Amino acid sequence: MLYRPSILGKSDDLPIYEMSSMKFVLAERDIRSSLAEQEFLVKRFRNTVEQIKESEGKKGAYAANQLLKEGASTFLLDAKLLTVASRASILSSEAWLRHDLEHNPTYVASRFDALTGTMDEIHNNVSPLEVLEELQTHAADCLNEMNWLSRNIFNRGLKKDIKERQIPAEKTENNSTLETKAPSMVLWKDNNNHTRSVILDVEVESDKQPAP
Repeated sequence: MLYRPSILGKSDDLPIYEMSSMKFVLAERDIRSSLAEQEFLVKRFRNTVEQIKESEGKKGAYAANQLLKEGASTFLLDAKLLTVASRASILSSEAWLRHDLEHNPTYVASRFDALTGTMDEIHNNVSPLEVLEELQTHAADCLNEMNWLSRNIFNRGLKKDIKERQIPAEKTENNSTLETKAPSMVLWKDNNNHTRSVILDVEVESDKQPAP
């Protein structure tokens, strides 16, 4: 189990490094709470998409179209907030690494492994626009399964919605993919036998500005 200092007691009596640990704990608590909430919302939408993809014909076309009309914009917002929370979580983990390198070297390996695992999980997440594209494709497929009369006479509005809908292309500047490069660490002992270190910062965004 990773080190978590107690936040009880009078802060005036604590060493400076323990006070900084308390701040890390409180900040990490809020970050993890936000991350868990956004993960739940995004996962719930994706589960709904998977359920709809099991439907066919008019039922599948209608369900997919309604979700795209009513939930797509909210889903994209939730996905962006999830990206922000994920980045904050990674930076929080990096801060703990820096802290433990100085004060609790025993926990560094565990934190490093946990951070690497978190970044891999984020990298493996499906793009939110890909989720919407899959749902739109399913809606179009279900529409094509309907007979001509149902598609062109009785459900003309449904056909119009599906045929005219365009899922926006994912832009580079809004790319939510996070790099999975783990931080590189160099450790050494100084003349006073204190642990010193250099950490190559974690890359948290995949979009790079082009060289001038």
